[in-house]
Amino acid sequence: MRRVEKLLARFFSKAKRRMPEIELARAARIMSNAQEIAHLGSFEYVAADQTTLWSEEEYRIYGLDPDGPSPEYDEMLEKHIHPDDAALLHETFMKAMQNHEVYDLEHRIVRPDGEVRWVRDRAHPLFEGKDRFLGYVGATLDITEQKRAEEELRQHRHHLEELVALRTAELEQAQESAESANRAKSAFLANMSHEIRTPMNVIVGMSYLMRQSGLSPKQAEQLGKLEDAGEHLLKLIENILDFSKIEAGKLALDSVDFDLDAVLERVCSMIGASAREKGLALSLSREGVPTRLHGDPVRLGQALLNYASNAVKFTASGAVKLRVSLLEKEKEQLRLCFEVEDTGIGVSEEQAARLFQAFEQAEISTSRDFGGTGLGLAITRLLAEAMNGEVGVESTPGAGSRFWFTALLKPAGEEAHESPTPVLSDAKQRLRSAYAGTRVLVAEDNPINSELTLYLLEAVGFVTETAADGRQAVMMAAASSYDLILMDMQMPVLNGLDATREIRALPGWQTRPIIAMTANAFMEDRRACREAGMDDFLSKPVKPAKLYETLLATLQNTPQ
Repeated sequence: MRRVEKLLARFFSKAKRRMPEIELARAARIMSNAQEIAHLGSFEYVAADQTTLWSEEEYRIYGLDPDGPSPEYDEMLEKHIHPDDAALLHETFMKAMQNHEVYDLEHRIVRPDGEVRWVRDRAHPLFEGKDRFLGYVGATLDITEQKRAEEELRQHRHHLEELVALRTAELEQAQESAESANRAKSAFLANMSHEIRTPMNVIVGMSYLMRQSGLSPKQAEQLGKLEDAGEHLLKLIENILDFSKIEAGKLALDSVDFDLDAVLERVCSMIGASAREKGLALSLSREGVPTRLHGDPVRLGQALLNYASNAVKFTASGAVKLRVSLLEKEKEQLRLCFEVEDTGIGVSEEQAARLFQAFEQAEISTSRDFGGTGLGLAITRLLAEAMNGEVGVESTPGAGSRFWFTALLKPAGEEAHESPTPVLSDAKQRLRSAYAGTRVLVAEDNPINSELTLYLLEAVGFVTETAADGRQAVMMAAASSYDLILMDMQMPVLNGLDATREIRALPGWQTRPIIAMTANAFMEDRRACREAGMDDFLSKPVKPAKLYETLLATLQNTPQ
């Protein structure tokens, strides 16, 4: 206590004259206890007699005997400061003394037993005037536990960072695996689509040729069943491809001005024959909705057709009603509601809750009684959501259903209205009368598809030649002056896209029409054909009426 009392005597010099010895001793004990509790030692250096005074806690921090002498500065640096910190401590301490600044540094000390501890030293230099150094007073705080906690926290944080890095790598790997699986699935579906559409083109074409040759009533009936089966197979693959594209986020909606009445009438015409066969009353109404709109007419018609065809399929008698109404106008956009109401079999509330999920139907028996993939309503839901809308159903078993979806569309611009699409039978006749003698090159590597295409073209008076691959097509285009080329995409030697690019580089071929006629039916295939320089796109199986429509529209828009 001798040194503590000397230190306290200096701190409490004024109090010593006023306080009894017992009070002074009590204050010293309180300070000593407080320092021990706080792990905060104190020290003082007096320049006049070059003495250093330490508190008991200062000794305890350094692991030294309180009754021993206080270490001098050089001894401190040599024996009690960690060798890796001694130079920094000396530099910091001397700079503080020279600049009359408070010295503040965290560093390590080494106890006599070899234990390393962390401390924080703060010392205040004392001067009389500017130059006379009187000494310094300071305090030492043992921060070993704090440093240990910080180190544990750092290690914990480092461990967490390693875990996060590991999980991130795992997620990236999982994402890459998922993307790889999606790419593999897309490639498989694209290939499957191509392989199915190619023979389907033969089925559709041969059915058409058979009807042209004259059939008995029995043969016509049998051929009709064959055509229905082909349509069902085509609808199946189209639904699977559409659902896959939408689910993968690869569906790109078109954005064009269109005539809503034309879309509605097209839907009605597609279900009209089936409705008439059942004796169903088919009606269409449009309430407060402008006929000219801006959006994707194909996907809009597809969503509505899914509802309408289901309504006809599941309605034995009564009526099917199609309605379009304006719900609200939002700035420059229109929120429309498309409804299909029927008097069919209806569904229960429990069944209705499942209908818009993929591969779901009201009951398993409907697959046997009515057919279907269970994808139509799911596709309508996804299409409606892509158009910022919703879907829903209200139904009563045995009484009928009302299916609806909403879509956000824009009013059309002020451009001139499109000329109406020619009637299907009219297109063939107009080609024969106005464009007979048109020279067409058919680039197609499948002999049967080539034969079918030539028959359809020659039926309207076109003059045709064929190329079995892309390279031959380029050579023939360079050697002859064709009015139009029908180009397959997948061909040996040179594919249709590269062949089109080379043909476009030939003299005189900058504006002549080149139409893709291919079993590649994805949107990216259409985009690739456009980018290669093709004017239009026909996906196989190509129905004769669609081929004639496209040829007529192309030739009408081609400068003579």
